[in-house]
Amino acid sequence: MALSKSLNLPTGIIVESAYIRIGMIQGNKDSLSIIVDVYKDQQSYIDEKLGVDRKYYDFIPYTEEDSYNFIKQGYLYLKSLVEYQNSIDC
Repeated sequence: MALSKSLNLPTGIIVESAYIRIGMIQGNKDSLSIIVDVYKDQQSYIDEKLGVDRKYYDFIPYTEEDSYNFIKQGYLYLKSLVEYQNSIDC
């Protein structure tokens, strides 16, 4: 799973159809940390090229019996942020 969206990088560069992927997730039921890697596009990720940005986020996961797994929750958390609103699942 990943997300796709046009993003404005901190450098001022706009990346059309950026490929946004959780590269690492760690934590426990009390707190999860995720590292989000941003690539120029999905092909750049497939070709193992360097990402154009990396961001770090923390959130509190849901732990109810019917909750999504932590990775899915990470993507749902990202989509709740203004920066990733209207992103497309890919």
